[in-house]
Amino acid sequence: MPEQAAAPAAPQHLHDMGTTESTVSLMWTAGDDTRGVRYEVLRDGEQVGETGATNFVDVGLRAGSRHEYTVRAVNTEGVASALSNTHVATTKSDAGSEYPAWDARAAYTKGDRVTHEGTAYEAVQSHQGHGDPNWITALSLWKPVR
Repeated sequence: MPEQAAAPAAPQHLHDMGTTESTVSLMWTAGDDTRGVRYEVLRDGEQVGETGATNFVDVGLRAGSRHEYTVRAVNTEGVASALSNTHVATTKSDAGSEYPAWDARAAYTKGDRVTHEGTAYEAVQSHQGHGDPNWITALSLWKPVR
């Protein structure tokens, strides 16, 4: 039985080089052995792209949306590395929006206003987010203002 090839080194230092309303530009550091290595880019746990370079632009995103990215290297034998560090990026809010994009993990004070998917919301009570993406529609926490 042939011996399986060793996994490539995991990509490191995943970060973004900037965001727009609909894109996130990612970059990372490759491991030592990059011969024939390709990279799979994952957004929120799902593969969204593949590249032979150490950068990738994720396109077609919603303004003000938050995403968690990871990258893994795959060698020519199809053996994958461990995942890179997780990088969280939020696209810029809609053009012309006077409020910042909502962040499911941020702390808010009663009266704070944010935008999410083109709608402005006002906090009806102070609270600390814990990452639940459904909290923006919880009427006990937020009310739409337009």
